[in-house]
Amino acid sequence: MSETILLLGCGDLGIGLAHLLIQKHFKVIAVRRTPPQHCTLSNKLTWIALDLTHSQHLQSLPTEVDWVIYTPAPKRKQIDIYEALYHNALNDLIKHFKSSQRLRHWIQVSSTSVYGQNQGEWLDETSPTSPTTATAQFILSAEQTLINQPYFASTIVRFSGIYGPKRYWLLRKTIQQTPLRKNPPYYTNRIHRDDCINILLHLIELSRQNTPLAPLYLGTDDTPISEWEIGSWLSQMFEIEPLQTPDQDNLRSKNKRISNQLIKSTGYCFHYPDYQTGYTAVIKCLQNLYGSAYKEHLISSHKS
Repeated sequence: MSETILLLGCGDLGIGLAHLLIQKHFKVIAVRRTPPQHCTLSNKLTWIALDLTHSQHLQSLPTEVDWVIYTPAPKRKQIDIYEALYHNALNDLIKHFKSSQRLRHWIQVSSTSVYGQNQGEWLDETSPTSPTTATAQFILSAEQTLINQPYFASTIVRFSGIYGPKRYWLLRKTIQQTPLRKNPPYYTNRIHRDDCINILLHLIELSRQNTPLAPLYLGTDDTPISEWEIGSWLSQMFEIEPLQTPDQDNLRSKNKRISNQLIKSTGYCFHYPDYQTGYTAVIKCLQNLYGSAYKEHLISSHKS
């Protein structure tokens, strides 16, 4: 019997993961509201067009699968959308899968936004959560719902700021010379999109080998860095001058440093362990695609 993986909410991360899973000969079933029309994987996996927020649609979901990967990706930061995905849909999905005799592990993508610390503290999986927004509260509530359900084993992966293909927010900010704060330091955390995908694959492989998984892992690279340091480095790459804001005493809610030691202790090796290797690869890819006009493309693609 083929080992089967169900990808729920199969967006960018899910499609990237599906590529790797198919190479390893898993049977992949991908679920999203509207499957992509032009996808090189279309003849290699099974697409199910389904809105997870409509409970009456869930009866068509197969439960005889080995792993479920839930990657909710709200299109907008609206409370009702987060409630639908992180509360309503998750509760309905748990009910749907509670009688599965085959499900080995459920892996759910979450976010480091559930932390509210803002003094530049180092955080790990044992640090207390204190979400400061309603959307982050729904994300944390979803984690607690999954952890507390008694039906199947589960693991949560909290990713920090994801960058990479089509995720160019910081590059645009730098090109447009948005002022950066230098003092006091404002720490940021990030992870390349490819490492997100490979961490999920790594956890599946560990589960496949019957290696016990922790209930929670933090997915972030090796180098939390201040906004000024990374902005200055990117400005140098773009051959422009970084702009500094006046020094401020008030700290933002996202000022923290996140440790990745637990996921690394499982044997995972980062493809992009720091922002230099990651953003160098991203910029080189853009240059290969758009030549000397890649900066203009970055800005215009954001407006379109």
